Amino acid sequence: MTHEDSVALSQIVGAIKRARSTILSSAGQIQTIAKRNAGTSEEMLCTAGIKCLFSGRYWLDQAVETFGHVTRRADGRRNAKEAAHA
Repeated sequence: MTHEDSVALSQIVGAIKRARSTILSSAGQIQTIAKRNAGTSEEMLCTAGIKCLFSGRYWLDQAVETFGHVTRRADGRRNAKEAAHA
């Protein structure tokens, strides 16, 4: 993996983490609305929306873990090559 690849991957991971934070913030705002409408169909819709957001967050977490694994693996290979040349 080149330095440029590492930079691009880091930017992607940063974007995913910001998206994850946005989801959490949005879920909190929806939860506030749901509390105001406790016991109504609006609360049920808000709860369903929150569940969908958390499903999206799960997949973003999976993406961060996968990219982290790829980065660590590439770093390990690069370090092994540098040690072999030393």
